[in-house]
Order: sequence, then structure tokens, then C-alpha cells
Amino acid sequence: MQLVAHLYGYGHPILFIFLLRPYDDAIRRTRIAQQKGVLKGIIWHQGESDNNKEEVTLYLKRLKELIERFRLDLLVPDLPFVAGEIGYFKNDVLINKVIDSLPGRVQRTAVVSAKQLKDKGDQTHFDTPSARELGKRYAIEMKKLIQ
Repeated sequence: MQLVAHLYGYGHPILFIFLLRPYDDAIRRTRIAQQKGVLKGIIWHQGESDNNKEEVTLYLKRLKELIERFRLDLLVPDLPFVAGEIGYFKNDVLINKVIDSLPGRVQRTAVVSAKQLKDKGDQTHFDTPSARELGKRYAIEMKKLIQ
């Protein structure tokens, strides 16, 4: 099993696709991996950048477009996609309601909860045990989609 890691410090779908070009790099690297393996799914962890009243209203539309592009560009029309909530470390976690609505709006998607996970003291990033737990939650949801 291969994991194509593609980590950037921003989760904003429009930044990811158009402005900063990590989308092109992710597609290129994934296509290389597909030469020797089968792409089973994508996990997406939303960053803090869209957790505000202005951006949250556009987020679902942008995320749906991102998923459609991944599926089209990677030639896997039913590619499973699992999105994760941001941590509940702050008072206003507006984006999680939008993320939670994804499975009802886009087929072959799931969401992992960040409830009861802890931050590393900065009210933004998960501590190590919580990051591991989140990874387990991603694995459980992805397994459900690929079986």
C-alpha cells in the first residue's frame, strides 16, 4: 500500500486548486503512484482559514468542486473522499456544520468527527494522541467507503 502524502498549511479549496498550485502537484504525484498501485481514496482535513462567517458560506460549493475535480482528473469517478472536522478548541467552529453536511450532498463521502480531541496548547493543532485518534477515525470511515 502506498500513501501519497501531500501536506500544505492551508485547507482552503480555492487556494489549493487555483492560487497556490498544490493541486497540480498532488495530481502529478498521485498519477505517478497510480502507475504501480490503485488509488483507494482521499482524506481531507480542513484548516482554520475558512472558519469564519464570510468563507463558511462558500465552503461547501468549493469543496464539492474540489472533489469533482479530483475524481475527474484522477479518472476515478466514484473515488471515496473522507473529510475531517477541525478541532473544537475554539468557541465558534462554524465550518464543522458545513463539513458534516458533505455526505448528504456528495456521494461516496464521509466525515470524521473531531469531538473530544485535544489541542497541543495552541487552540489550533491536535496533540499527538488526538492526531493518532483522528487517523484511526479516518481509517474507519475510509474502510466503510471502499468495502
